[in-house]
Amino acid sequence: MGTERTVVAVYNPTLLKGQLQGIFTNMEKSRKLLTLLQGKLLKWKDAKRKGKRPTAESVDKQVQRILLRQHMKPLFSYTLQNVGEENKWVDLQFRFNEEAFEDLKATSLGKTILFTDRDDWDAEEVILTYRDQSGIENSFRQMKDPSWVSWDPLLHWTDQKIRVHAFYCFSALLMSALIRKELQNEKISMSLTRAFEKLSKIQEVTLEYSSARRSKEPVQVMMLTEMDQEQNNLFNALKLRNYSV
Repeated sequence: MGTERTVVAVYNPTLLKGQLQGIFTNMEKSRKLLTLLQGKLLKWKDAKRKGKRPTAESVDKQVQRILLRQHMKPLFSYTLQNVGEENKWVDLQFRFNEEAFEDLKATSLGKTILFTDRDDWDAEEVILTYRDQSGIENSFRQMKDPSWVSWDPLLHWTDQKIRVHAFYCFSALLMSALIRKELQNEKISMSLTRAFEKLSKIQEVTLEYSSARRSKEPVQVMMLTEMDQEQNNLFNALKLRNYSV
């Protein structure tokens, strides 16, 4: 692009494993569909078969659609040939290209190339910063959640009130991030949405007992509603006892 940049090539075995799983799934689907198409074409060897016969061009379009899945076109090679008297049927032959597969694994799979203008950063800083973007994307998704920590609805029109709205939305997002961190520290694996749903159902109740004597003030007892195991875990992990009765 006409500009000097620092480039970091990253190899990730976990990424490679996930990509290979997807490729193997697509390979199996593509192989089944090509075999099915091959079988349908063979039926046209029967001279008595009626209907519009497929042409090499129409078959090629079908094969191209089958190989639309990612990486499948370079991994499958095929040939089409008109066979028989007056080219009455189209023969399809295909094979899996092992050399192309090995080349794909050696050059692309499991690898990411990062470009940055932070020339003073080392490779580890570049990689960690790149991976942190998933946290930022999660924050944007959280702010679009209509139930919890949502930017909408924005029921303000003046700049000053919109800035205030942005401030408390960001404050709520920051608090939700702190809650997530506390839960991770306590080894509690739970989405924020579920955690908020569970926490919202923990309520403080005031019971008032009237005295037999009118001169005495009623006795008030404050207590928490009954909690299930998940609520108990959240309550203890976030040390909410400090803010309750």
